[in-house]
Amino acid sequence: MGAVNADARYSTFNNIAGNQHITYANHAPQSEKILATLKPVERGGYYVSQCMKGTREDIFKNIDQWLDDVDAPNVLWLSGIPGAGKSAIASSLVSKLTRHRRLGSSFFFRRGDVTLSDPAALWRTITFNLAKSSSVFASILIRVLEQREVDPDRPDITSHFQYLIQEPLMASYDHSLSYSIPVILVDALDECDSDRSQPAQRKVLLDTLTQWSRFPRALKLIVTGRDDRVPESFRAICQQIVLPTGGDVSADANNDIRRFFEERFTEIGGSSFLEWPGKQVLDALTTRAAGLFIWAETVVKFVEQGFPDERLKLVLKGELGGSDNLTKLYRQILELSFQGIRGPELEVSKFVIAAIVLAKLPLHYDDLHDFVAHSKLSVRFVLDKLSSVISSGGADKRLRIGHMSFSEFLCDRKRCPQQFFIDGGKQSRNLTMACFRLMKDRLRFNICNLETSHLFNHNVQDLPVRIKTNIPFPLLYSCRFWAAHLRDTMTNQDDHGTLMREVKDFLHVRLLYWLEVMSLTEGVSAANVALLTAVRWIEVSSFLIIVICNT
Repeated sequence: MGAVNADARYSTFNNIAGNQHITYANHAPQSEKILATLKPVERGGYYVSQCMKGTREDIFKNIDQWLDDVDAPNVLWLSGIPGAGKSAIASSLVSKLTRHRRLGSSFFFRRGDVTLSDPAALWRTITFNLAKSSSVFASILIRVLEQREVDPDRPDITSHFQYLIQEPLMASYDHSLSYSIPVILVDALDECDSDRSQPAQRKVLLDTLTQWSRFPRALKLIVTGRDDRVPESFRAICQQIVLPTGGDVSADANNDIRRFFEERFTEIGGSSFLEWPGKQVLDALTTRAAGLFIWAETVVKFVEQGFPDERLKLVLKGELGGSDNLTKLYRQILELSFQGIRGPELEVSKFVIAAIVLAKLPLHYDDLHDFVAHSKLSVRFVLDKLSSVISSGGADKRLRIGHMSFSEFLCDRKRCPQQFFIDGGKQSRNLTMACFRLMKDRLRFNICNLETSHLFNHNVQDLPVRIKTNIPFPLLYSCRFWAAHLRDTMTNQDDHGTLMREVKDFLHVRLLYWLEVMSLTEGVSAANVALLTAVRWIEVSSFLIIVICNT
């Protein structure tokens, strides 16, 4: 990180100086309780790998220069197509800014996780982190929350920005006496509201990000993402760094990718094969990567999970159609992995993949069989085939698509082979039916075996243990997201009658049992949204059924 600019024209934050240690604010228990009402989003087991040491140095140099330039626009937009390495750069920046005591907060949006893609979660989380690192900011924020000027529970992004960010930030900035300020980083803005269910909320969030440009120039915000879902009004206020790919790929990017291949293949081959796979192969792979780090990483994973020489040959001769090398690689992985698999086995494999892609939260490795209604051995067979593009590692054993580009490929009828194409409406129907099946099998009266109904939930001392014991994740997921999956079936007009019978059966027989689970797990507000969603679905589907019956 570049030297801290100590221009006397700019006052800055206390406790976050570039050459000082962060002193976390010591809040009284009551203050901690007040800050907890912000409900910041935890990243859980989601972690983005950093750039390989020695790579992307030209990008980091440009970012350092921007950070030290108090006359430059205070918003930096790091853009590039999927797979260009934006999130890896963001992850490396978080580590660098932390080491230099300049990180105020970071937020990594993530497709496939309703909490990490929620537009209303951003400013609550950033505010909470700023309060933890600045006693001045925290004291101002606590007064705002005590006076109930804003309700963090309401997804009012405009109010969140004004009362939780703008006013405390400006007041802290004006009263600060130290030399540097915290930097805010937001990664993968294009994955915010990734299922397009909250377009109005996303637009409001973009408006607040644009308003950051009105802050003093020394208050820095870094945002990464694709250009295709960001309006020109936002890009116009930013200083932009574009990661070149394809025909525009830079020599620096090509050198970084070649270095990546060299080091990873050295790890695969070991000390006995230092020259493997040879200059010609490395040149060919680097050219094919065309600046896409996700292509390079996926190739390495694919090669190391089989006979390396044979898999490299398959990659190099792979010309299976598609408009780009990433498409060709994904097609090749699917067709080679499931070669000879047809009929019911292929349908099961596709449903396993679809469940991971369309899930509203990352599913647990050991729970996936509950949703697809097939054995753990069948699930493991599919996951082993796709270990180069689907991750099941990590401490939490959650299943995650390696990169958003693979999900987009699977859901694109033009790019994905027909036998693997995921029809969102049809597969959402399967997931909805799975949720209804799990709730039918496992919901019951007084599910947590409470001795009395005269206590508030928060007064039941061992309630968290009871919930964990009696409401396992597959059931809790089904209770939380059956309506969201039901909404996603709107694009599929097949067999609405069967789904309608399941919805009516649920509402007539298990509604109160479901409400009990939602109350115990603090999901009453979500229950309200779910019921409204179901009503809307019933209205539309009833009309479709009438039309179909009359044709």
